[in-house]
Amino acid sequence: MRVLILYNPISGSGDSEARAAELARTLNASDSSLSGAHRAEIQPTSLDPTESWLDPLLSEGVELLVVVGGDGAMRMAAPAAMRCGTTIYHYPGGTENLFAREYGMRADPTVLIDAIEHGEPVSVDAFEFDGAFGLICASVGLDAGIIHDLDAHRSGAITHLSYLGPLLRQSLAWRRNPPRWRITVDGRTLTEWSSGLMLLANSPQYALRLDPVFHANPSDGRLDAAHFPTRGLLGLLGWAIRFRRRSQFRRGSARIDCGAEIRIEVDRPVHAQLDGDLLPGPPRSTYHCRVVRSAFSVLPPAVRE
Repeated sequence: MRVLILYNPISGSGDSEARAAELARTLNASDSSLSGAHRAEIQPTSLDPTESWLDPLLSEGVELLVVVGGDGAMRMAAPAAMRCGTTIYHYPGGTENLFAREYGMRADPTVLIDAIEHGEPVSVDAFEFDGAFGLICASVGLDAGIIHDLDAHRSGAITHLSYLGPLLRQSLAWRRNPPRWRITVDGRTLTEWSSGLMLLANSPQYALRLDPVFHANPSDGRLDAAHFPTRGLLGLLGWAIRFRRRSQFRRGSARIDCGAEIRIEVDRPVHAQLDGDLLPGPPRSTYHCRVVRSAFSVLPPAVRE
Protein backbone atom coordinates (compact mmCIF):
# COMPACT_ATOMS: atom_id res chain seq x y z
CA MET A 1 0.00 0.00 0.00
CA ARG A 2 1.24 3.46 -0.87
CA VAL A 3 0.90 5.81 2.11
CA LEU A 4 1.52 9.54 2.26
CA ILE A 5 2.23 10.82 5.79
CA LEU A 6 1.42 14.50 6.10
CA TYR A 7 2.69 16.36 9.15
CA ASN A 8 2.09 19.81 10.55
CA PRO A 9 5.40 21.15 11.97
CA ILE A 10 3.71 23.36 14.59
CA SER A 11 1.06 20.95 15.93
CA GLY A 12 1.04 20.22 19.64
CA SER A 13 4.59 20.07 21.00
CA GLY A 14 6.14 20.67 17.59
CA ASP A 15 7.65 17.18 17.15
CA SER A 16 5.43 16.09 14.28
CA GLU A 17 8.26 15.76 11.76
CA ALA A 18 10.19 13.29 13.92
CA ARG A 19 7.02 11.33 14.63
CA ALA A 20 6.12 11.23 10.94
CA ALA A 21 9.60 10.00 10.00
CA GLU A 22 9.51 7.28 12.65
CA LEU A 23 6.05 6.19 11.50
CA ALA A 24 7.26 6.00 7.89
CA ARG A 25 10.18 3.80 8.94
CA THR A 26 7.84 1.49 10.85
CA LEU A 27 5.40 1.18 7.97
CA ASN A 28 8.16 0.59 5.42
CA ALA A 29 9.58 -2.18 7.60
CA SER A 30 6.19 -3.88 8.01
CA ASP A 31 4.72 -6.46 5.67
CA SER A 32 1.70 -8.73 5.70
CA SER A 33 -0.06 -11.33 3.64
CA LEU A 34 -3.13 -9.09 3.40
CA SER A 35 -1.77 -5.83 2.00
CA GLY A 36 1.82 -6.67 1.11
CA ALA A 37 4.67 -4.25 1.60
CA HIS A 38 3.95 -0.62 2.47
CA ARG A 39 5.57 2.32 0.76
CA ALA A 40 5.35 5.33 3.04
CA GLU A 41 6.63 8.85 2.38
CA ILE A 42 6.43 12.01 4.50
CA GLN A 43 5.39 15.51 3.46
CA PRO A 44 5.15 18.74 5.50
CA THR A 45 2.05 20.89 5.25
CA SER A 46 2.18 24.11 3.27
CA LEU A 47 0.35 27.42 3.51
CA ASP A 48 -0.30 27.28 -0.25
CA PRO A 49 -3.70 26.02 -1.47
CA THR A 50 -3.82 22.24 -1.23
CA GLU A 51 -4.90 22.02 -4.86
CA SER A 52 -1.39 23.16 -5.84
CA TRP A 53 0.66 20.67 -3.82
CA LEU A 54 -1.40 18.01 -2.00
CA ASP A 55 -3.81 17.04 -4.79
CA PRO A 56 -0.93 16.22 -7.20
CA LEU A 57 0.74 14.05 -4.56
CA LEU A 58 -2.46 12.13 -3.78
CA SER A 59 -3.15 11.65 -7.47
CA GLU A 60 0.09 9.69 -7.86
CA GLY A 61 -1.40 6.45 -6.58
CA VAL A 62 -1.62 7.25 -2.86
CA GLU A 63 -4.08 4.83 -1.24
CA LEU A 64 -4.00 6.21 2.30
CA LEU A 65 -3.33 9.71 3.61
CA VAL A 66 -2.09 9.77 7.22
CA VAL A 67 -2.27 13.19 8.87
CA VAL A 68 0.13 13.70 11.79
CA GLY A 69 -1.07 16.77 13.63
CA GLY A 70 -4.16 18.26 15.18
CA ASP A 71 -7.68 18.96 13.99
CA GLY A 72 -6.49 21.98 12.00
CA ALA A 73 -4.22 19.78 9.91
CA MET A 74 -7.09 17.35 9.36
CA ARG A 75 -9.40 20.14 8.25
CA MET A 76 -6.77 21.37 5.80
CA ALA A 77 -6.06 17.92 4.33
CA ALA A 78 -9.59 16.50 4.15
CA PRO A 79 -10.78 18.53 1.11
CA ALA A 80 -7.87 17.18 -0.94
CA ALA A 81 -8.70 13.63 0.17
CA MET A 82 -12.30 14.30 -0.84
CA ARG A 83 -11.35 15.59 -4.28
CA CYS A 84 -8.93 12.73 -4.96
CA GLY A 85 -10.99 9.92 -3.42
CA THR A 86 -8.21 9.07 -0.94
CA THR A 87 -8.99 7.44 2.40
CA ILE A 88 -7.65 9.33 5.41
CA TYR A 89 -6.35 8.46 8.89
CA HIS A 90 -5.73 10.97 11.70
CA TYR A 91 -2.52 10.22 13.63
CA PRO A 92 -3.12 12.63 16.53
CA GLY A 93 -0.45 15.20 17.34
CA GLY A 94 -2.38 18.31 18.36
CA THR A 95 -3.91 19.60 21.58
CA GLU A 96 -7.42 18.07 21.44
CA ASN A 97 -7.42 15.72 18.42
CA LEU A 98 -11.19 15.55 18.28
CA PHE A 99 -11.37 13.81 14.91
CA ALA A 100 -9.03 11.01 16.03
CA ARG A 101 -10.98 10.64 19.27
CA GLU A 102 -14.23 10.19 17.35
CA TYR A 103 -12.90 7.18 15.43
CA GLY A 104 -10.57 5.63 18.01
CA MET A 105 -7.44 6.57 16.06
CA ARG A 106 -4.29 6.77 18.17
CA ALA A 107 -0.68 7.86 17.68
CA ASP A 108 0.51 4.28 17.72
CA PRO A 109 1.97 2.52 14.65
CA THR A 110 0.45 -0.82 15.66
CA VAL A 111 -3.04 0.75 15.75
CA LEU A 112 -2.51 2.25 12.30
CA ILE A 113 -1.24 -1.06 10.91
CA ASP A 114 -4.27 -2.80 12.41
CA ALA A 115 -6.51 -0.28 10.65
CA ILE A 116 -4.72 -0.92 7.34
CA GLU A 117 -4.96 -4.68 7.73
CA HIS A 118 -8.43 -5.07 9.22
CA GLY A 119 -10.28 -1.75 9.29
CA GLU A 120 -13.25 -0.94 7.07
CA PRO A 121 -13.47 2.58 5.57
CA VAL A 122 -16.31 4.74 6.90
CA SER A 123 -18.02 7.49 4.93
CA VAL A 124 -17.95 10.85 6.75
CA ASP A 125 -19.86 14.09 6.24
CA ALA A 126 -18.24 17.51 6.24
CA PHE A 127 -19.74 20.99 6.19
CA GLU A 128 -19.11 24.43 4.77
CA PHE A 129 -19.21 27.35 7.18
CA ASP A 130 -19.23 30.63 5.29
CA GLY A 131 -17.26 28.94 2.53
CA ALA A 132 -14.69 27.33 4.85
CA PHE A 133 -14.42 23.54 5.20
CA GLY A 134 -15.29 21.99 8.56
CA LEU A 135 -15.30 18.51 10.10
CA ILE A 136 -16.17 18.70 13.81
CA CYS A 137 -17.96 21.85 14.94
CA ALA A 138 -18.42 25.60 14.53
CA SER A 139 -19.69 28.36 16.77
CA VAL A 140 -19.84 32.07 17.38
CA GLY A 141 -19.64 33.84 20.73
CA LEU A 142 -17.55 33.08 23.79
CA ASP A 143 -15.44 30.13 22.62
CA ALA A 144 -14.68 31.86 19.31
CA GLY A 145 -13.62 34.94 21.28
CA ILE A 146 -11.27 32.80 23.37
CA ILE A 147 -9.68 31.35 20.24
CA HIS A 148 -9.35 34.84 18.72
CA ASP A 149 -7.66 36.03 21.92
CA LEU A 150 -5.32 33.04 21.92
CA ASP A 151 -4.47 33.59 18.26
CA ALA A 152 -3.55 37.20 18.98
CA HIS A 153 -1.17 36.21 21.80
CA ARG A 154 0.17 32.90 20.48
CA SER A 155 3.94 32.61 20.03
CA GLY A 156 4.41 28.90 19.35
CA ALA A 157 2.96 25.47 20.11
CA ILE A 158 -0.02 25.56 22.48
CA THR A 159 -1.20 23.46 25.42
CA HIS A 160 -4.40 23.45 27.45
CA LEU A 161 -2.76 25.93 29.83
CA SER A 162 -2.38 28.40 26.95
CA TYR A 163 -6.15 28.94 27.04
CA LEU A 164 -6.27 30.16 30.65
CA GLY A 165 -5.50 33.84 30.00
CA PRO A 166 -7.82 34.12 26.98
CA LEU A 167 -10.57 32.32 28.92
CA LEU A 168 -10.42 34.79 31.82
CA ARG A 169 -10.23 37.88 29.61
CA GLN A 170 -13.01 36.84 27.27
CA SER A 171 -15.30 35.62 30.06
CA LEU A 172 -15.16 39.04 31.70
CA ALA A 173 -15.80 40.82 28.40
CA TRP A 174 -18.65 38.42 27.57
CA ARG A 175 -20.26 39.00 30.94
CA ARG A 176 -20.42 42.76 30.38
CA ASN A 177 -21.99 42.60 26.94
CA PRO A 178 -22.82 39.14 25.51
CA PRO A 179 -23.85 38.96 21.84
CA ARG A 180 -27.33 37.78 20.93
CA TRP A 181 -28.22 35.72 17.88
CA ARG A 182 -31.05 34.29 15.86
CA ILE A 183 -30.54 30.75 14.57
CA THR A 184 -32.61 29.03 11.90
CA VAL A 185 -32.27 25.37 10.87
CA ASP A 186 -33.69 24.44 7.46
CA GLY A 187 -35.89 27.54 7.79
CA ARG A 188 -37.09 26.68 11.31
CA THR A 189 -36.33 29.11 14.13
CA LEU A 190 -34.21 27.56 16.85
CA THR A 191 -33.72 30.69 18.95
CA GLU A 192 -34.83 34.30 18.56
CA TRP A 193 -32.22 36.88 19.66
CA SER A 194 -30.95 35.14 22.75
CA SER A 195 -27.51 35.12 24.39
CA GLY A 196 -25.66 32.14 25.77
CA LEU A 197 -23.60 29.34 24.27
CA MET A 198 -24.26 28.01 20.78
CA LEU A 199 -22.68 25.20 18.79
CA LEU A 200 -23.04 23.58 15.39
CA ALA A 201 -21.95 19.96 15.82
CA ASN A 202 -21.06 17.42 13.16
CA SER A 203 -19.52 15.19 15.83
CA PRO A 204 -20.12 14.69 19.56
CA GLN A 205 -16.49 15.54 20.33
CA TYR A 206 -15.59 18.85 21.99
CA ALA A 207 -12.70 20.37 23.95
CA LEU A 208 -11.91 18.98 27.43
CA ARG A 209 -14.37 16.14 26.70
CA LEU A 210 -17.31 18.37 27.60
CA ASP A 211 -19.21 17.20 24.47
CA PRO A 212 -22.24 19.55 24.55
CA VAL A 213 -23.98 17.65 21.73
CA PHE A 214 -23.01 14.10 22.68
CA HIS A 215 -25.43 12.41 20.27
CA ALA A 216 -24.27 14.17 17.07
CA ASN A 217 -23.57 11.80 14.18
CA PRO A 218 -20.90 12.67 11.57
CA SER A 219 -22.48 10.39 8.97
CA ASP A 220 -26.18 11.27 9.12
CA GLY A 221 -26.20 14.10 6.57
CA ARG A 222 -27.18 16.70 9.19
CA LEU A 223 -25.66 19.16 11.63
CA ASP A 224 -26.94 19.57 15.17
CA ALA A 225 -27.50 23.20 16.19
CA ALA A 226 -27.64 23.66 19.96
CA HIS A 227 -28.25 26.74 22.11
CA PHE A 228 -27.70 26.94 25.88
CA PRO A 229 -29.03 30.27 27.17
CA THR A 230 -27.22 32.14 29.94
CA ARG A 231 -25.97 35.64 30.70
CA GLY A 232 -23.52 35.06 33.55
CA LEU A 233 -20.37 33.15 34.46
CA LEU A 234 -22.24 31.01 36.98
CA GLY A 235 -24.58 29.98 34.21
CA LEU A 236 -21.62 28.98 32.03
CA LEU A 237 -20.19 26.89 34.86
CA GLY A 238 -23.57 25.27 35.36
CA TRP A 239 -23.77 24.26 31.73
CA ALA A 240 -20.21 22.89 31.85
CA ILE A 241 -21.17 20.67 34.79
CA ARG A 242 -24.26 19.44 32.95
CA PHE A 243 -22.15 18.74 29.86
CA ARG A 244 -19.88 16.50 31.90
CA ARG A 245 -22.91 14.70 33.34
CA ARG A 246 -24.69 14.54 29.97
CA SER A 247 -27.74 16.11 31.56
CA GLN A 248 -27.89 19.29 29.46
CA PHE A 249 -31.01 18.29 27.53
CA ARG A 250 -33.01 17.35 30.61
CA ARG A 251 -33.43 21.07 31.21
CA GLY A 252 -36.13 22.76 29.15
CA SER A 253 -34.13 25.91 28.38
CA ALA A 254 -31.65 24.12 26.12
CA ARG A 255 -32.70 24.16 22.47
CA ILE A 256 -31.55 21.80 19.74
CA ASP A 257 -32.47 21.03 16.16
CA CYS A 258 -30.72 19.37 13.24
CA GLY A 259 -30.69 19.95 9.51
CA ALA A 260 -28.63 20.49 6.39
CA GLU A 261 -28.78 24.32 6.17
CA ILE A 262 -28.19 26.62 9.14
CA ARG A 263 -28.17 30.42 9.34
CA ILE A 264 -26.86 32.48 12.27
CA GLU A 265 -27.64 36.18 12.58
CA VAL A 266 -25.87 38.13 15.33
CA ASP A 267 -26.77 41.55 16.74
CA ARG A 268 -23.23 42.77 16.04
CA PRO A 269 -20.14 41.46 14.20
CA VAL A 270 -18.43 38.67 16.14
CA HIS A 271 -15.73 36.12 15.42
CA ALA A 272 -16.43 32.46 14.72
CA GLN A 273 -14.44 29.29 15.30
CA LEU A 274 -14.26 26.25 13.08
CA ASP A 275 -12.93 22.95 14.47
CA GLY A 276 -11.09 24.86 17.19
CA ASP A 277 -9.45 27.37 14.84
CA LEU A 278 -10.41 30.97 14.25
CA LEU A 279 -12.45 31.41 11.07
CA PRO A 280 -10.37 33.58 8.72
CA GLY A 281 -11.48 37.11 7.97
CA PRO A 282 -13.04 39.90 9.97
CA PRO A 283 -15.89 39.36 12.47
CA ARG A 284 -19.30 39.08 10.82
CA SER A 285 -22.93 39.45 11.80
CA THR A 286 -24.28 36.67 9.56
CA TYR A 287 -22.97 33.13 9.05
CA HIS A 288 -24.24 30.33 6.79
CA CYS A 289 -23.59 26.61 7.09
CA ARG A 290 -24.46 23.62 4.91
CA VAL A 291 -23.68 19.91 5.08
CA VAL A 292 -21.51 18.16 2.49
CA ARG A 293 -22.93 14.64 2.48
CA SER A 294 -20.55 11.64 2.39
CA ALA A 295 -17.62 13.92 1.68
CA PHE A 296 -14.76 11.40 2.10
CA SER A 297 -13.81 8.13 3.80
CA VAL A 298 -11.75 7.47 6.93
CA LEU A 299 -10.04 4.28 8.06
CA PRO A 300 -10.73 3.60 11.77
CA PRO A 301 -8.96 0.80 13.66
CA ALA A 302 -10.75 -2.54 13.57
CA VAL A 303 -10.80 -2.65 17.38
CA ARG A 304 -11.47 0.62 19.21
CA GLU A 305 -10.58 1.29 22.81
